[in-house]
Amino acid sequence: MEKSVLNQICTLYDSFFETEKKIGDYIIRNPKDIVDVTVGELAVKCQVSEASISRFCKKIGLKGFHHLKISIAKELVNREDNEEYSNDISIDNKKQSLKSILANKVAELTQTVSMMDTDNLDEILNKINNARSVLFAAVGNTIPVAMDGAYKLNQIGIPAISTPVLETQLAFV
Repeated sequence: MEKSVLNQICTLYDSFFETEKKIGDYIIRNPKDIVDVTVGELAVKCQVSEASISRFCKKIGLKGFHHLKISIAKELVNREDNEEYSNDISIDNKKQSLKSILANKVAELTQTVSMMDTDNLDEILNKINNARSVLFAAVGNTIPVAMDGAYKLNQIGIPAISTPVLETQLAFV
């Protein structure tokens, strides 16, 4: 299964430089526009250089701008072909809204699993299993995820901690 470009952008977003974030933001907000623009037009819209667009494409695992356009076009066609991936959420149609939410979560989990390296996962699980305790370090909007991870490990008997206080994280190491 080929990785979703839009998901790849979201996954790598925190590692982007400011220029790359401008490009990523534009693509996420305007995926349909990407199919019809040239690299020069996208550069103008994002207020970056054409070379930055090229480097951005390579950073997210694509061969170049043309590959970006084709990949996004495929994703858009797949979404249109599959009504389950609809983002239609309405108070008037609760049943369809719940189906849309479920379909989006399934798609999100499927994408996450497709990006996992099983050898790396085995190594991580082995280290967690043999650790005296596990520290989840996080900043910003990843703090709730880290706290949830610590909570879940504690539920299955693996001592874990997460704290939003950087000094406490550093002292724990």
